[in-house]
Amino acid sequence: MRSTRPSNDLEFRWQPKQLIIWNLLEHSEATHIGFGGARGGSKSHTGRQVMLNRRLKYPRTDGLVIRRTFKEVYKNCIAPMFRQWPQTRQWYRQSSEGYPTLTLPNGSKLIYGYAEHKEDIYDFQGDEFADILVEEATHFNEEELRFLDTCNRWTASDIVCKTLWTMNPGNVGHDFVKRVMHDAVYQENEDPGDYKFLQAFGWDNVEWSRKALAQDGLTQREYYAWSDEQRFQYFVTRSDYGKKLWALPEQERAAHLYGDWDSFVGQFFREFSKRMHVVKPFTIPSYWERFTSFDWGFTSPACQLWHAVSPEGQVITYREMYVSGKDTPWLAQRSVALNGDDHIRYKVGDPSCWDASRGPSIAEVMANNGWAMVAAENDRVNGWARVREYLSSEESDSGQLIRPPKWQVFETCRNLARTLPSLIHDEHDPEDCDTDGEDHAPDALRYGLMTRPKLSIIPLDVLPSEYREAQIRAEHDERKGQRSGYEGPLD
Repeated sequence: MRSTRPSNDLEFRWQPKQLIIWNLLEHSEATHIGFGGARGGSKSHTGRQVMLNRRLKYPRTDGLVIRRTFKEVYKNCIAPMFRQWPQTRQWYRQSSEGYPTLTLPNGSKLIYGYAEHKEDIYDFQGDEFADILVEEATHFNEEELRFLDTCNRWTASDIVCKTLWTMNPGNVGHDFVKRVMHDAVYQENEDPGDYKFLQAFGWDNVEWSRKALAQDGLTQREYYAWSDEQRFQYFVTRSDYGKKLWALPEQERAAHLYGDWDSFVGQFFREFSKRMHVVKPFTIPSYWERFTSFDWGFTSPACQLWHAVSPEGQVITYREMYVSGKDTPWLAQRSVALNGDDHIRYKVGDPSCWDASRGPSIAEVMANNGWAMVAAENDRVNGWARVREYLSSEESDSGQLIRPPKWQVFETCRNLARTLPSLIHDEHDPEDCDTDGEDHAPDALRYGLMTRPKLSIIPLDVLPSEYREAQIRAEHDERKGQRSGYEGPLD
């Protein structure tokens, strides 16, 4: 470890990854630094230390530390600060008219904010902060995090303004934070150079293993000289906290111990597996039935999905349109263009598209521009149950696939493959997902799968050779005692 003694006799001790975060804040061009993943990686301690050190280094600058509730910000940010640096108590004031504030002798301030409800974030409208620490950033949605960016500004100092996100996977902001930090996937007007991410693990934090190290006659210097694998093994076999994480059930272990961004506590569709459900594109036979499903949006994304159904009833989502800021005629015309020569048996859309209370409905405008739809069923609970049914599969203890899933998606449908596994449970209704998440593509999928009959039907307009091939396959399945998806030609 490395220690520093800035003014006011506050001592800072740095673990290796904490020092990396400090150097990223001080020397990198990135404006957004992410530090997170597994439990016990010293994320909160890192945030407290760098925010306080930055205020000491840059006099007369303000920083914001924010969490969802005052209870959280006090328990995780303020109280631990008092324990580690008791002299900070003399600089702390909690006003009934504003947020708790730490005012340092050099004129710098740390404001401890909270935003329990989405609209509370706008209490910071017009405020300026040289640095912002968002503790548990995934508890804030994309809109809130982007709004806080507008407050990350400072003109009265030579400081380069920075935002630090500390987080665990899961919750309403999971998908956005995962995309820009962990996956490094950027959209229009997002600069990849603005983001740097460092994954945190429990075995990065020597404090969990300090007792065992003392018993074994080892030092923290020796601990950090080990390989990552050696520290992992010591953490899960010798530290009490590591043993607890190792003993968790598989999904909880993946989330808490490994910080797995694709499997986390609170995940709405635990059945989802990128390995099993996301596939490389292949040529879809022309005799497979095809249909589309649509979720409208303007400020929020609109999503059109194209699906194909095998004679056995498996649904493949093979194309997506995912855009925001486009009017309804454009969406219809773009859908027509993307569809090309595909023979679509039917198109379904969000039932709200048929609302004509303020003039021509969205569905009518879509139809007038070449994309006529029928209203989808909007039973959310049963709809999500249908999605879960199509996601479900079964593997043997050895990992051999016994029953494959009834739905898969091409990897080119990036937004559906990205947002479906990121949905979380609604805290008030466990049978529904939290609508604060990015659910536009999953909604379109739900509309589509709710239309599925028990057996797939092959359309008439297919090539004779392909038609015969499907019939032979169906007859072969029947001889083997399997249920076939083929019902013969339509009348």
